[in-house]
Amino acid sequence: MLQRFTGVSGILANMGMMDRIDAKAEFEKLYFDIAGDPEPVALNMLRMVIDDSHIVYGSDFPHSPARVIEMKKKHFDENEKYDEVRDQIYHENGIKLLEGIL
Repeated sequence: MLQRFTGVSGILANMGMMDRIDAKAEFEKLYFDIAGDPEPVALNMLRMVIDDSHIVYGSDFPHSPARVIEMKKKHFDENEKYDEVRDQIYHENGIKLLEGIL
């Protein structure tokens, strides 16, 4: 998504259809939740372009059934590659985001 936006915004800026922007810097201001099906591909790709501090937990409840959410949460909880960032994604990042708003 970031690569595509960078490319398209560059083309549009060259055509005078928008101001030139630093797409990466703007992208880094956003927060992303892991609702839906973030594993095994989407979460890894997101972590390649965004800092872990901008990833928050999202369950998609009530749009996703509770049993589906529980299954996805169990997979995330048991995946060792997320051991170092799990608390950050579940708690710390959301708190920091909300503190910045309030």
